[in-house]
Amino acid sequence: LELQFQLDHKEVSLELKSKGFDVVEQNEKGTLITIKGFNQLVDFFWSPMLKQSQMPAEYDVDSQIYVTRASDSTTIDATQNITVKRGKLDRLKIRIPSPFNIDSVKADQPYEYSIGTDRSLITLIFQKPIEKTVKIDWQLTAPIRKFESELLLVQFDVLGAKTQTGKIAILKSRDWRIGQIPSKTKNVYQINVRQIPREGKYSQAFQFYGQPWRLALATQRTQARYSVDTFYDLKAGTDSLQLTVDFDITPRNGTIESVQLQWPEFASGQWTIEEIVQGSSGLSINWSIDGKLDLPRWDKKDTIRLVASRKMEKTPAEVAGKKDKLPFSLPRISTSDSHTEQQILRITSDAGPYELILTGTGFQKLNAEEISPNLAAREIYNSGDGRFPAKAGIASLIPGRISPSRSPKSSEKSVVNPKFKSGESSPCKKRLSIVRF
Repeated sequence: LELQFQLDHKEVSLELKSKGFDVVEQNEKGTLITIKGFNQLVDFFWSPMLKQSQMPAEYDVDSQIYVTRASDSTTIDATQNITVKRGKLDRLKIRIPSPFNIDSVKADQPYEYSIGTDRSLITLIFQKPIEKTVKIDWQLTAPIRKFESELLLVQFDVLGAKTQTGKIAILKSRDWRIGQIPSKTKNVYQINVRQIPREGKYSQAFQFYGQPWRLALATQRTQARYSVDTFYDLKAGTDSLQLTVDFDITPRNGTIESVQLQWPEFASGQWTIEEIVQGSSGLSINWSIDGKLDLPRWDKKDTIRLVASRKMEKTPAEVAGKKDKLPFSLPRISTSDSHTEQQILRITSDAGPYELILTGTGFQKLNAEEISPNLAAREIYNSGDGRFPAKAGIASLIPGRISPSRSPKSSEKSVVNPKFKSGESSPCKKRLSIVRF
């Protein structure tokens, strides 16, 4: 089947909708069009071709969308490349995903943008009409609601575009597990993360070939894991004990919102809490009587400083050299979802001629040469001149018992080794002894 007809227009636009092919030739009378089909109805549309200045702009859009899920917000970084196929483009209307807000929008051509009553519809007006290409970079953010368990990505629609294609990349998150919800996803297809042009640590990648599209993602907050190094400083006075503890917490994945303090004597009120603060800022940390400590979304190493005191029922003079002991437990951070690296205890005394010694088991004594420079330099153990006080003992420990003992009458006080009885001086005449638990 062949159809041929003559038009008196020199320039025409022809769109053949049925199967076949067409030949357009200009002649003296105008334009000769020949359509060849396959024994079927011929469906076509033609119109006079407008002048370049009269033609509406025809343009295609390619979008690259990168989604980052942080602890308390979601960020979209997107690049849209617009290619003008015909005409000139002096403005664009773009519908951004809701409920995201614009942090920044940039283009490689001079422009201005405005937001109307519909906060998701953005108008970009170019100072000079675009004839070839323009690149637009977006950064959008949205807060994460308290019980939010889904993330819905839709649109990023450039209104009036002839074609819209693009890729969506989901970056790996320390704080969230993210997975597609196929039943709620439309016109989006999963691809290999290697097909994403920009380098990054991606968990998933998708592609779309037109508007409208919708990508639904299930989100679940990960259980934070961390390691804990604990440093205790116990000082005995004439009638009281002063305990200072540094919990060095290093997040391994996720963001830490709270930790659980395990300390039986905390809830019983045997110790008076003087302060619990964040090491880096000195700000107070909220705590409850059950031992829960609320942290301000820690995602990097920091310290919890705890200071507490308690009265002694008997003075050191009343118990020195006797079987009386001062049994108590030491606080620790729950290890159900963490890993304990090391626990160090230093004991000192301001009780005149009396010193504290460790009794029991579960610790390892460290000699002076085993004290690392980093340990000696810690603020909790530093006396100001970079050295430990002469009357001190340090140990890496589990909860133990401490007993006061009268120091030997000598010009150089020695720390009694735990394996000796009270009053016997250690043959190792060191000013400091450290044990590791």
